[in-house]
Amino acid sequence: MSITIGTMMLAPGTAMPADWIAQPDKGDDGWTRIAQSLTPIVREHDLASTGWTFSFRAPGVATTAYGLNEVTMFATAMGRLVAEVLRQGCNAVEIDSVTRHRFLGLPYLRISGHARALHHQEPK
Repeated sequence: MSITIGTMMLAPGTAMPADWIAQPDKGDDGWTRIAQSLTPIVREHDLASTGWTFSFRAPGVATTAYGLNEVTMFATAMGRLVAEVLRQGCNAVEIDSVTRHRFLGLPYLRISGHARALHHQEPK
């Protein structure tokens, strides 16, 4: 599974707005990627108008994984990232960057994002 900047992922079992479309390929950890074509500002406005909140947590979360196998590095880094998101009490993450590096010839992958919390508020 590969991800790009701006990818939104929801934890398993998270309810989502009806107009959000889940991408067919889930990660090994069960997190759902969301196909988004809206800009963040438009998305926030649309969510608020339908009773959803999508809070943003600062500071961002970043993880690093070293290794020779790209698939294993990616799985390790994503596992660490989603564990930190869950530790913060959130059910979603928005990816900010995915970068590949080398240190003394050893490849490593760094993934950073922001924890998000998606909730629906019933009208009073």
